[in-house]
Amino acid sequence: MLNATAIHGLLLLVKCSSVHQVTGTVYDRNRLPRYSVSGTWDAGVSYSEVLDSKIERKTHVPCKFGEATAVWTANRVPPSFEAKYNFTQFTCCLNEEDDSVAPTDTRRRPDQRMMESGNFDKANELKVLLEEKQVGA
Repeated sequence: MLNATAIHGLLLLVKCSSVHQVTGTVYDRNRLPRYSVSGTWDAGVSYSEVLDSKIERKTHVPCKFGEATAVWTANRVPPSFEAKYNFTQFTCCLNEEDDSVAPTDTRRRPDQRMMESGNFDKANELKVLLEEKQVGA
C-alpha cells in the first residue's frame, strides 16, 4: 500500500493448497504483521488482527489472531446459473435488452436473444442469415 511519499504497509499473499483459497498477511511500515487475510475467492474473504507478531516459518502466517471480520462475501448465485455459464446475477443482467442503446448494439441481435434463451439451433440459423446479409451488403 503506497501513497505519494511512503510505504504504509504490505500485503503478502501465500500460495495455498486449494485453488480457491486466499491467505495473506498485512504488514505495517516497520514490517510487523498487523492483519491476517483469509478466505476463498468464490465465497468470501475476512481479516483478523494479529495478536502476536511471531510468524510461523513454514507457512509465513502469524501464530495468534483476533476474531475474524468479513471483508467481502459472494452474492448468492441465481437459479439455474449452470445453464447461464455460471454467471452471477450481475453478469447475466449486463446483456439485458435496453431500448436506449444504439441500433447496432449486439443486445438487439435476434440470434443473441435466441442463444440467451437456450434456443441454440434457432440462434445459429439467425446468425447464418445475418452473416449472409452482411456479406451481401
